Amino acid sequence: YMLWGMAYLEPHTWTITEGVETNWSLLISWLLWLYSGFFSLGSLAGEVDRPKYTFPRVIMVLVPVVIVFNITPLAVSTSLDTNWDNYAAGHFTKLAVDIAGAWLGYCFIIASNICLIGLYNAQTMTVERSSSFFVESVFSQGMGRLRKSKTNFVRYLFSKGRAGVPPFFILLTACITSCLIWLPYAFLVEFTMLLTSLVCMLFLASFVLLRYQRPDMP
Repeated sequence: YMLWGMAYLEPHTWTITEGVETNWSLLISWLLWLYSGFFSLGSLAGEVDRPKYTFPRVIMVLVPVVIVFNITPLAVSTSLDTNWDNYAAGHFTKLAVDIAGAWLGYCFIIASNICLIGLYNAQTMTVERSSSFFVESVFSQGMGRLRKSKTNFVRYLFSKGRAGVPPFFILLTACITSCLIWLPYAFLVEFTMLLTSLVCMLFLASFVLLRYQRPDMP
């Protein structure tokens, strides 16, 4: 879609705002949401070989690539259609069909679903590991007793498998996701960004508190 649409780029259409009221809260939420995945990379550091060497280099490559892949489809679409009322779920697919035919529309749908599966996988990996680590650190004795339970099913739920996360947290994440999936997408983005802001403030507060309580730490 990006390569095919390069021929249709019209930069002057990117700044057209006549008759459109900008929803700044939603816009900022979307911008933060698009790049909020970088906050989660730290939870996977233990699975990366030489993270001190690998992580900075990966970020240096990943950030500009993600920016390009976020901006280019939007630039192509706004060049093709400047009627902002048309922009709803599935409109990019319609534009893909208009410029190249049904085959590109099908490719767009397949690629979009693959991206969503990857996004879901990345998010669930982060949530499962974070929640597992939190419960393990706070309720270590209780988790130890559950792993020694006489019931095979309970032992299975709370024992660490090949993924390094007890199946209980995988199932819990799946149940929560199944409930949230019925909510409006825009609401989920805004609510996620609200929680992300709170988490970032807690991170900063914990760093300050740790530096105050343990000034000898490097």
